[in-house]
Amino acid sequence: MEEFFRIYWPYISAGTTAAGAVGAWFVSQMFAVRKIESSERNELLTRIHQYSERQDDRLRERDDQIEKLTKDLIESRFRVAEISKTNVLPIDVVKAVIDADVGLAWANERVGPDLWRMVRVSPGYARLYLGGTSRIYDGKYDAEIWGDELGLIFTQENEHVYASQTGITVRNRVHSEHTGAEGYFIGRKFSLRLSTGEDIVMGSGDHLSLADAKLLFGDEIAEIDQAADIAIEQAKNTVTKKKRNTAKKPRSRTNTKKK
Repeated sequence: MEEFFRIYWPYISAGTTAAGAVGAWFVSQMFAVRKIESSERNELLTRIHQYSERQDDRLRERDDQIEKLTKDLIESRFRVAEISKTNVLPIDVVKAVIDADVGLAWANERVGPDLWRMVRVSPGYARLYLGGTSRIYDGKYDAEIWGDELGLIFTQENEHVYASQTGITVRNRVHSEHTGAEGYFIGRKFSLRLSTGEDIVMGSGDHLSLADAKLLFGDEIAEIDQAADIAIEQAKNTVTKKKRNTAKKPRSRTNTKKK
C-alpha cells in the first residue's frame, strides 16, 4: 500500500497546486498588459484567452484523472485490507484518503432522498473554511455546517451527481462565517458506490482569492456571482416555503377521558 501511495499520490496532490501555477502566470501577463500599447495589448489578451481555454481542458483532464485515481486508490486499499483480514470497512478507507489529502477535500454519504451527511473533511478544508479539527464534522448535515440555504444548494449538487453518476465541475463563491475566508472554490464532485452499499459523493479542489479569481476568470466572475445569487435566492424561497408548510401542519391531539 505504501508503494501505491508513493507512485500515485504525487499525481493526486499535484492537482492542488495547478490553479496556483496558472494564477501566477496570469498575474504576470495581466501586469504586462497594463504596460503595453493597445495593438500589442489586444494580441496578448487573445493569447491569454487561448491559453485559458487550453488550460481549462488540461484542468478537466486533471480532474478526470484525480477522480479515477481516487476511486482506484480506495478500491485498492480495501482489497489490501480484505487480503490481510483486517477489520477495515470501505467507509474507513474513504476517511483515510480524505485525511491524507493535503488540499481541500471532503466526502458526503447519502442516507436518504435529499439527505447527505458528512463522512470526513480534509484537515485543510476544516482549517480554511470551518475552523476546528476535521473529525468534529463527521456525521453532520450540510445545513448544520453551512446553514439552511447553502446546505440546500450543496444537497442539490450531491443529488445531481448521485442521479447522473457522473462528475461535475463546481465553481462556488465562498464566504465562510466560521473563519472569514472569502474567495472561490474551484473543483469537482464525483460519485462512489462502495461495495458495502453506501453512496458517496466526494469533492476536491482549490481555493482562489477574490483577486486571483478575477485575474483568472475575468468577466466570467460576474456570471459565477450572478449564478450564486440566483441559487441563494431560490434556496431561501424553498427553505421559507418548507418552514411555512411545516408550521401549517396541524398538531396531533391526544384525547383524554375523565374518569
